[in-house]
Amino acid sequence: MYCSNCGSEIVQPNAKFCNNCGCRLGQQPSENENNSTTPITLNKNEHGTPFNNDPYRTAYSPGSFRLMAIQIALVLVVPLVIVAMLYQSEVLTKSEDSAVTLILNGHAASFSPDGEKVVTCYYKTARIVDTKTGKKLVQLKGHTDGVKSASFSPDGKKVVTASWDKTTRIWNAETGKELLQLGHTDDVNLASFSPDGKKVVTTGDDKTARIWNAETGKELLQLKGHTSDYVISASFSPDGKNVVTASWDKTARIWNAETGKELLQLNGHTNYVDSASFSPDGKNVVTASWDKTARIWNAETGKELLQLKGHTDDVNSASFSPDGKKVVTAGDDKTARIWNAETGKELLQLNGHTDDVKSASFSPDGKKVVTASRDKTARIWDVGQMIINVAKKAEAGDAQEQYLLGNRYLLGEGVTKDVSEATKWYRKAAEQGYAPAQNAIGSHYAEGEGVKQDLDEAVKWHRKAIEQGDINLQGGIGMFYMKRTTHSEDLKEEVKWFRKMAEQGFAPAQLVLGFCYLAGKGVAADGDEGMKWLRKAVEQEFAPAQFFLGGTYYGAGNKTEAKKWIRKAAKQGLPEAQEFLEKNF
Repeated sequence: MYCSNCGSEIVQPNAKFCNNCGCRLGQQPSENENNSTTPITLNKNEHGTPFNNDPYRTAYSPGSFRLMAIQIALVLVVPLVIVAMLYQSEVLTKSEDSAVTLILNGHAASFSPDGEKVVTCYYKTARIVDTKTGKKLVQLKGHTDGVKSASFSPDGKKVVTASWDKTTRIWNAETGKELLQLGHTDDVNLASFSPDGKKVVTTGDDKTARIWNAETGKELLQLKGHTSDYVISASFSPDGKNVVTASWDKTARIWNAETGKELLQLNGHTNYVDSASFSPDGKNVVTASWDKTARIWNAETGKELLQLKGHTDDVNSASFSPDGKKVVTAGDDKTARIWNAETGKELLQLNGHTDDVKSASFSPDGKKVVTASRDKTARIWDVGQMIINVAKKAEAGDAQEQYLLGNRYLLGEGVTKDVSEATKWYRKAAEQGYAPAQNAIGSHYAEGEGVKQDLDEAVKWHRKAIEQGDINLQGGIGMFYMKRTTHSEDLKEEVKWFRKMAEQGFAPAQLVLGFCYLAGKGVAADGDEGMKWLRKAVEQEFAPAQFFLGGTYYGAGNKTEAKKWIRKAAKQGLPEAQEFLEKNF
């Protein structure tokens, strides 16, 4: 006997239920699909398994229908209910890092003016999310290609988005209703409101930035001048009178927001510039570039004030904290970093993303940071907790955190300023082979900061840092010793020490000794002796020496030799050499 529902053989005599499908055997239908009285015949296939003659027809008992209903509910309905519940939350998972308060969907993100919400970009949509719960409040849906940026209006009532579908759209932040569409002739990369919320500035792959009326959608100005097709970012000054743009022509530019007149070019980056924004007081601008640096500039003169060096790959975004004392950057080295905006010292690293970090910005109160990455997550970080974690990790022996803790003590950031304590943590990190800490402890010995001055000890640590091959550290160490020739109280004694170190093969000392002879500083001027020592440093392929030698030839009018040596330094990645080539050759 076989079950007419599932075809299973019924072994137990007088069984009332099928052991396989659970249907009641006494209620099995005996009529075929055409209501004839011919019983349904079950045959067996080559494996001996019974099957119905009609492969497209199955007879069901009332019991089997109930079973099927339960199965459908379990397989389809329950997961759909769960998905519907999860759909209201953007939280992906809980981070093991106690400083990360939320992990959300998104590849770009920014805070609302009150800090209670973030807007994230995720494929063709933007989403407004509660920062405390992760609950999705509104979805902004309508773009037909990837959404590149999203930001709130100053009053928090609207959101503006930029997309590769060549449009910018303004939305009601409460309802998600689309209010306006603004268009470029190519992909739109970024859009942001003016401080009064009455205008929007956008950037596109059509070489332009554009200013629009945020109420009517009327185009007011086109900012034309960048020489690359790709204008990547733009933002208004705090008073709304100017706009700063960033482009792949390696420049940032400041424009009059009323006339469209170009006021300044910020030249110096040696690769694409991906972001530019004003400080809260409007006096400075911070830029981010693929040359692995962020830079701070005077917004009135265009003078470069500071370079933030530490990222090991392209830097994609940079922005000031609300009080203007810090800068947060995002890079392709999978990190975001927080810096002191006065000294350029790195204060914190935000580690956790598994791919390029594309954006980072502070909350309005400066207590949190939101980052977004190519790993399709946005993360909200608690700055206070990060500071606590630095100390814990440093105590546990993490060299990077020991170095960062040293920086905090040096600057008095979140701790009482204590140079000796800073030196202690630098030493711990340096002894583990962490190059930035080796550079720091070397400089402390050279200057007698937190330790007794010991130039031999300084060279020991600087040599270790140079041997690790970080070109930025090489440049920094070279400049450090060059500066000693301008502020040393007893340069003659310094020159004796430089000679001693130069004879031991220390390239920075050879460079400085060469300079002293060429310039007649601390010794009688002697061009031949100067070039001798300069070439010894060059023979070690010390990039700052190659750059200095090229500069010496350039000053003498020999541009062929100048270009040769400056190019060598530029090929090693020395930013100053790359910049000189850009400007002069």
